[in-house]
Amino acid sequence: MIARRNIAAQFTVSLAMVLALAMPDPALAAGHASAKGCKFFGTKAGIVTASVMAGAIGTLAAVSERDKCLHDPAVPVSKTVDQAERAVESAPRDATLRATLGRAYLKEGRIVSAVTALSDAASLGDTSNRTMLSLALAQIANGQNREAVQTLDQGRDVIPVADLGLALALAGESGRGATVLGDALRAGDKSDKLRANLAYAYALDGRWAEARNLVSLDLPANEVDQRMTDWAKAATPEASRERVATLLGVTFKSDGGL
Repeated sequence: MIARRNIAAQFTVSLAMVLALAMPDPALAAGHASAKGCKFFGTKAGIVTASVMAGAIGTLAAVSERDKCLHDPAVPVSKTVDQAERAVESAPRDATLRATLGRAYLKEGRIVSAVTALSDAASLGDTSNRTMLSLALAQIANGQNREAVQTLDQGRDVIPVADLGLALALAGESGRGATVLGDALRAGDKSDKLRANLAYAYALDGRWAEARNLVSLDLPANEVDQRMTDWAKAATPEASRERVATLLGVTFKSDGGL
């Protein structure tokens, strides 16, 4: 029998921290600070965590000190967007700045603008895992599942498997996403993140018995039914946009694009 671990954090579906809006050092040489003196464009490494969707989705990633400012409620996202836009205006061919702007738009809930900026970043040469994953999520939220799958295929060699499989499932390729995650599990990845993502991919694919079996390994019996109920509400085809919004912890807004 497999012993259920005592997990302090809830069993959570998760992706990499795609909204960590790291600005490269040369972007704004003078730097900018909030009222608290928090520098947006510092360089010190740090850790940021987030947990959303009532225990269904969470993230954990190493990001820079400047990214911590973006999780400070005293620092409005609009300020980050404004700074990123000015940086791109000063260096329009800088792919990393474009990617930062795209993630800022995504964090602000401006999906059309995010798709444009992140697509430009990829075209300019930024095909890092964070940029490709952010672009795919923006495309899914914008109803562009086919384009999102193409983006994920292009980034499959750089996007971590646990993220790739879940993103494919969110893009409507739930069976394929579950296969990617299942193969990784059988190959030896026993991480909580991968198992949680696989369980959610199973749910999105309508494989509820398999989803329940995985969830049961980590959650007490009295919480399993509620998790299945929550996932059933999120698994409807028309909820694809809301799934991404919940995953990222943002509220989408009307956006006329760039």
